[in-house]
Amino acid sequence: MPRGMTLISSVAALAVAATLSLVWINLWQQQQQLQRMQQWQHALLQLKQAQRAFFKQQQRFALNQDELLSAGLLPHRLSFPETAEWRFQPQQHVLLMQTEVALAAPRLLLGDAGNPPAYNWQPPTLTVKVIGYVN
Repeated sequence: MPRGMTLISSVAALAVAATLSLVWINLWQQQQQLQRMQQWQHALLQLKQAQRAFFKQQQRFALNQDELLSAGLLPHRLSFPETAEWRFQPQQHVLLMQTEVALAAPRLLLGDAGNPPAYNWQPPTLTVKVIGYVN
């Protein structure tokens, strides 16, 4: 085989290997994000169910996760990656749970590099409504 063909074959093989590596890394990252989202959703479901159970027992909502732990309604303190601490705002038979969600995307800073940014993107606030049912 001529020397030039060997070089072309080697470069082509390296290009294919690099492409396959990038595809594998991308799939792995997507799988990790999906798994993190599923864990987050499961923890939120547990928190909502614990609040409803607490309401049935106490006729009020818990003001924090510690109350739910003390009542034996949560096995451990629930973790919500990329969020601030949940704030509970009870209103009779409705509980508003709010937290700030920090997205994985980089913060958007608009403005000149030498000047302070004209606009600072802030993470959105998520509000979850939990309804307590009276027997």
